[in-house]
Formats: sequence, structure tokens, C-alpha cells
Amino acid sequence: MSRLLSMIVVSTLFVVPLAGAEEVLDLERTINLALENNPFLKSIEERRTQVEAGIKEAWADVYPQVAFRGGWNRSRNPSLLNSADFEDLIELFPDYSPQQQDLYNLGFDLSQPIYHAGKIGAGIKLAKLVAEITDAQIASAQLDAGLIASEAYFRVLESREGLETIEIQRQARQESLAVVQARYDLGDATELEMLQAKAALAELDPIIDRARGSVRVAIIDLKAVLNLDVDPEVQELEDPLPAMPEKDRTLAFALDTRPEFDDLELQLDAYDKQKRIVKADQLPQIDLNGLYGHTVRLPENWNDSLYADWAVAIGLRWEFFYGGGVKAQVAGRESEKQLVAWQLEALFYQVEQEVEAAITEYSAALSQWEAAEISAQAAREASRVARESYEEGVALQTDWLTAQEREISAEVVRVQSYYGARTSVARLARAVGLQADEVWQFTGHDTGEQP
Repeated sequence: MSRLLSMIVVSTLFVVPLAGAEEVLDLERTINLALENNPFLKSIEERRTQVEAGIKEAWADVYPQVAFRGGWNRSRNPSLLNSADFEDLIELFPDYSPQQQDLYNLGFDLSQPIYHAGKIGAGIKLAKLVAEITDAQIASAQLDAGLIASEAYFRVLESREGLETIEIQRQARQESLAVVQARYDLGDATELEMLQAKAALAELDPIIDRARGSVRVAIIDLKAVLNLDVDPEVQELEDPLPAMPEKDRTLAFALDTRPEFDDLELQLDAYDKQKRIVKADQLPQIDLNGLYGHTVRLPENWNDSLYADWAVAIGLRWEFFYGGGVKAQVAGRESEKQLVAWQLEALFYQVEQEVEAAITEYSAALSQWEAAEISAQAAREASRVARESYEEGVALQTDWLTAQEREISAEVVRVQSYYGARTSVARLARAVGLQADEVWQFTGHDTGEQP
């Protein structure tokens, strides 16, 4: 899985971006663009086109094969002069010359399979299975690409909201400086308090610069993932966080939805069809063959039925001994099938672990966000009380500055924990076989209601 994710990321970094107008992105649009523009997905989808051609090729063996033939031949056979049948030839073909003759031929050849021990039907079913396997692999790659795009989308929102939080706090400290200045002008504040207020305001400037850099980097990353050449307009999220899902229900949903199961189960069927095809090669095969045409010395004889030739034949071919080759091929297919069977069994345990880990991660992230919300609210209230107390002269400026610092820290943690929970939801969606914007299919919103 990690290798596939790396391939998807790398593939997006070495392509020519798509030109276009400014993109307005919500989560759904972000995922759709990732699926549309990712070159790795395009390569897999192109493979699907090749598979469709394989299905048509397999069906071609069902129908008769008709070939047109034509030719011209010039030859010399003087030995016929001494043949007892020479006079008869001269009588039938007055223009015949043993010294040199031209022969023209035109005709059609037909071959129609009648019985190939089920090989043709198995080949058609195998080609269809390959198409379904490719579809499952595409679906899995789409989930990976959607997760990467969702995480990039959340990083933009997180960095942007983090910047907004710091800018709001800078405005608050600007107002604090004004309060201290007013008190200083009245003689109620010392010069030290003035300097401390100015220092508190100035220390946010480099923090804001770093936050702006983080926003820019997040946007660049999102553009790379989506293959865009313009800065997108990223919209805020409107849906609430989903309710905590129940483990058994989530696992059952994942076992029914994950495309990786379809991929491996279809591969098992494909190996059965491959064995059928291999075994058919050592069984009798019956074909209908026919031909019709003309062989003449002169072009004007084309319509003369005397020169028409035709044949119809039913042929039997039975290659019953391959020196153990067929047995070896069947054994190889059986071994490959067993390998896939083990992979399927391992996938059950893998998905179970992924679902449990995703639920645990989301539970922790949700608890952290809820605690961060309470902490941020308390820090805002404490900062407000500290300001009022300072203005009333019942609290020190250091108390107020400390409260502001705690408020900033609490707000940053709140933002980080919220988008951490959002990212956990996206990973939970991937664990059950859904895109991040489809998670509502198996869980409700924060009310705990089931859809």
C-alpha cells in the first residue's frame, strides 16, 4: 500500500500542469480533480482500454476465420511431352503448352472451430475477469489518490486557519498595547509595562511569517497533487465531524466494500480459467475447414465451372502427449492460485487491523479535539478576565500577557486537533473502502444518528 501511495505522489510531480481558470475547491471537488488529473490513474485506466480489446480478441475465436487468396504462377514442364496423357491434355486445353504456362488462382478459405474442449469459452470468461480485476485495481488506486488529495486539502485549511488565529491574536495584542499606552499616558502604567506590551506584539511577527509560509507550502502541495497551475480557492468545511462508528459494523462494511477483496477473489477465478485453457490443449479439438476458388490459365476462364475447385473437411487434432508440459503448467497455475488465496486470507487480517487502528485513531483525535475546544474556550475567557482585571488595576500586566500566550497556544491546538480529526476521518473512510466525502454512508453526523 505504501508503495502505491508513493507512486501516486511521485507521479503527480513530473507532469505538465493543466492550465485553467481558478478552481473553487470543496472536499468533493478536490477528490474528483485528483481522480481526473492523476497520471498514475490515467495509466491504469489506459490498461482498461487494452483489456477491452482483449475481450474482443477472445470473442474472435468463436466466429469463422475467412481468408481471401489469389496468385499467379508461371512454370515449365517439358517432361509432359512424353506423357501418355499429353494428347488428352491438348484435347481438353488446346492452348496448353508444356514449355511455359501461366496459372491464375482466386479463392476463399474458411476455418470454423467446432469443439475445443471449452478452451474458447474459458478464454472469453478469462478476458472478462481480467477486465473486472483491472476495475478493482483502479478503484483501489482511486481510494489512495483520494486520501492523498483529502489530506492535502485539510493541510491547506489547517495552515490557513492557523494563520488567521495568529493574526487575530496579533490584533488583540495591538489592542493591548493601546490599553497600556492609555494607562501610561495617565501615569497608571510604567515604562516597563509599555516595553513588555511592545515586545509581546513584536514576537508574533516572525510567527505570522512562518504561518504564511506554511499556507503557501500547503497550497503548493495541493496544486501538485491535483495537477493545477493556479492557486485554488479552498472553501471551508461545512459538514460536522461524524459520530464514532461501531467497530463490528464498520468492519462488516469494510469487508463488503474494499475493492482489494474483489481484486483477489477475481484473481482466484482467473487462475481456474487459466487451468481450464491449459488442460484443453491436451484434449481433442475439432474444426470445420473449407475452400472455394478457381485455378485457370486464362483470365477469360474465370466463369467456367470446369476450373472451379472446392473442398469441405472436418478435422480432428489431439495432441495427447506434451512430455509433462501441461501437467507442469497446471501445477504452476495451482501454485499461483494458492498464493493469491494466502494473500486473500492475509487481507482479512490486514483490513481488520486497519479498521481497528482507524477507529482508535479517530476516537483519540475526536477526544483531543473536544478537549481542545473546552481548553480554547477557557483560555479565551481567562484572557478576557485578565484584561479586565488589568484595566481595573487589580491584576499585573504579566498575568494578562501570560493569559494571552495561553490563549494563543490553546487556539493553535484547537485548530490542529480539529484537522487532525478530519484527517483521521479520511483515513477511516479509506479503511472501509470509501472516499473522505463518502464517509456518511456508514456513519452519521456528530448527533450519532445513522443515515
